[in-house]
Amino acid sequence: MPNNSVTTNTVKLGKGFIFYCSKKQLLNGRHCIELNHAEREILCYLIQHSPRVVSKKELINIGWNQKEISSTSLFQTIRTLRIKLKEEEKGQVIETVPRLGYMIKVTAIEPVNLHNENIIITNKSKNKFNYTHLTVVILTFFIISAFLYTFVNKETSYYHKISYDHDNNTFIYLTQNEDDLDFLQSYSKTYITPTEMDNKLFFIAKIDKYYSVAFCDKNQQGTCIPSSSRAVTFDQFELELFWPILSSHTNYIQTISLFNDENISSTTAKTYNLYIEGGKLSPNLVQSSLQKISNLKWSFSSVSYKVNNEKTEFIPVYFKGGEFTLFKTDTAPFIAEISTKPKYFNWVISENELERSGISKPGKIQNNFNSTFEKQKKHTSYIVFRQQELILWFSKDLGFYWFNKDKIENSNFSELSNFEKCKDIIGLNPQPNCENN
Repeated sequence: MPNNSVTTNTVKLGKGFIFYCSKKQLLNGRHCIELNHAEREILCYLIQHSPRVVSKKELINIGWNQKEISSTSLFQTIRTLRIKLKEEEKGQVIETVPRLGYMIKVTAIEPVNLHNENIIITNKSKNKFNYTHLTVVILTFFIISAFLYTFVNKETSYYHKISYDHDNNTFIYLTQNEDDLDFLQSYSKTYITPTEMDNKLFFIAKIDKYYSVAFCDKNQQGTCIPSSSRAVTFDQFELELFWPILSSHTNYIQTISLFNDENISSTTAKTYNLYIEGGKLSPNLVQSSLQKISNLKWSFSSVSYKVNNEKTEFIPVYFKGGEFTLFKTDTAPFIAEISTKPKYFNWVISENELERSGISKPGKIQNNFNSTFEKQKKHTSYIVFRQQELILWFSKDLGFYWFNKDKIENSNFSELSNFEKCKDIIGLNPQPNCENN
């Protein structure tokens, strides 16, 4: 049987990386990047079969040579390759195609060796129709179409998994990539959750290059004690720092009393988020007020506060506002979808005043989200969990964030609590009289 495979000798990947398949060697300039056996074989195999989508089964067979391993090992190898190739965004070099496998983006190809002796390429007649070019055009069309279809649908596709342990802890994992579920479950005990804890509820998400963790202490009913709710968002390079920073940063606990201050209006909810950026923990408080416009539509305004270095005072930094509308959703595991239309964004104090007040500037994650307001760009978020006085929202741009207001039924937030009352896909907070609905 003739061999129709094409072996690519030299390719350019990402920003300045060269890979030599004949030597299975990755270079960045004159610097050789160290690769283990699985990384070398998988990278070369992806390149040789580019632009085809390569299945997970193929990559496991080529990377571990008849050894029985789980898909988690493949995912970790792909993740390590992405880090070594300095992907600034997931999929920049190695693209995940949900349910199918992976494909690599080769930006430049140098001379190739064709190992099919039965193929003869000739240019004797310029008028002769070139079927090879036509085949390439057709294949390119289908690949682009498949990629666009995946991209469009990726926005509304999420995967989740629920697990429990013997200490009455509950873990809900959420991703846009099915492979990430195994990774989150395998590594959460190592990097995210402490070794000694009990009676907690954790939501752990990985979206693109960001991680987000929301957690609380459980009450007797198995739901959250509102004052214990926290949410932390950080990028992939801060993963190993998550719990050590949170555990050692005891001063941030002083800000909880500020957060729990009830001297605010009944129509205001509070969001208390933490960010890990550059190895530092940055507390952020948002107070939001609502005004109902029509059925399931509100205008809102919010003030964001940053805590000073002494952890004794929250100082207003910027305010923003707009409108949002509540919708039903079929996207699991969410209860409802929220479409937000930003209308304004203004800084309260200048960067110099921030520095004089001993306040850290908002980091990259917060600035990325703030830019949606500055550019008045619509964005979507979801309600993933709720109880009477507490709602957990999720946005792929910002991660998890709690809306906390005791006696929420007495404010303009009441419809958020009652909307789709009997819908609870995760099943953490069953409502009475809903079993037959």
